[in-house]
Parts: sequence; C-alpha cells; structure tokens
Amino acid sequence: MYFIKLYIYNTLIVYILCIMYNAQNSDQFNLINI
Repeated sequence: MYFIKLYIYNTLIVYILCIMYNAQNSDQFNLINI
C-alpha cells in the first residue's frame, strides 16, 4: 500500500507541474502574439 500511495502522489505532483509549466508557456505565447 505504501508504494501505491507514493506512486499516486508522484503522478499528482508531475501532473500539477505539467499544468503549471503549460500555463507559463501559454502566457509567454500570449505575450509574443501581442
């Protein structure tokens, strides 16, 4: 069970980091378009 929890937490952290990274990139693209 412990490893399953670690796996879930790791995937959630990676998912959140990807969302934040994509949001930053979209902001940069918007600035470039303006």
